[in-house]
Amino acid sequence: MIRRGNSSRPFGLALGGRPELAAVAAFPLDTTFAAASLMTHGVLERFPKLRILLSHGGGALPWILPRLAHSYALGPPLQKLFAKDPAEIAKSFYYDTILYDRSALQYLAEKVGVDQLVVGSDYPFTIKQDRPAQFAKQALPLARNAFSANARRLLGLG
Repeated sequence: MIRRGNSSRPFGLALGGRPELAAVAAFPLDTTFAAASLMTHGVLERFPKLRILLSHGGGALPWILPRLAHSYALGPPLQKLFAKDPAEIAKSFYYDTILYDRSALQYLAEKVGVDQLVVGSDYPFTIKQDRPAQFAKQALPLARNAFSANARRLLGLG
């Protein structure tokens, strides 16, 4: 029997994945599936003031956006899954920068915009990113306070 995942038993592990892969692969895949579900159920359209942070840099969402956009462009019945172009919906989420690779973070910024990115670390987990702010700043040379301004906006502080 396949069960939907949760933080103690992520979706990928419910399919028989190795427990050691939870933080490395299963959690980002859970993030991807959750984001796609939010997008296809119109949550952001029904609650326009809701701010959602996708951990793990959005998981695989940035990488499957072209696929989702293509399905939307095909018209019904797939187009009916989304209130608008999935690439535009994706720009409504916030994303952390825990990607461990500069090119991956740059790709995420290209897809969703730097205004939607906040620094993350995966602390206290074993795979935590060392010096996460330094990594983000080196990958995306932005204004000194850009990430903190994004975080304040996410939290409704400014």
